[in-house]
Amino acid sequence: MSTNLSAKTYEYHINREDRIEYVDSNWADFALENAGEYLIPESILGRSIWRYITDDTTISIYQSVFERVRRSGMRIDLPFRCDSPGIRRFMQLEVEPLDDGYIRFRSHLIREEPRTFIHALSTHFKRNNAMVTMCSWCKKVKMEDNLWVEIEKAIQELDLFQHGQIPMISHGICHNCFSRTWPKYH
Repeated sequence: MSTNLSAKTYEYHINREDRIEYVDSNWADFALENAGEYLIPESILGRSIWRYITDDTTISIYQSVFERVRRSGMRIDLPFRCDSPGIRRFMQLEVEPLDDGYIRFRSHLIREEPRTFIHALSTHFKRNNAMVTMCSWCKKVKMEDNLWVEIEKAIQELDLFQHGQIPMISHGICHNCFSRTWPKYH
């Protein structure tokens, strides 16, 4: 059963140097509710947003989005997922220009779906040296031959827990999300 919670909104702003200047109270609450103590305002304010986005393709897309928003003065909307170990969250991100090169980000929770707890998405479990790639937008995991599947299927097919520990997760962008996003904002 899914829940429609479109009233939940999380907001943050970056300045013209792409440093995080503001987060709302919903942001802080969400971080604490989801084992993101390292994302509370005191830890991230004044820091570069690029510290939190590490995949080169994702960085390139966000840089293109930021440039277009600043240049055009128009808002851009991007669908994305923000999953936790026990919940799938379907969200919409509004990227909107403010004065002096600042940008406002508003993430709206469209719906969430409970699921069986996925240890691989928890920050509280020890990781091994194996690596899996997860899409930054839709949260699917890359399999062979550029096939991307939900993490539950990847866990079964890749036998992710074969060594008693969880693999590390790197991020990229699946071909569907890339083709839907890159041409629009590049």
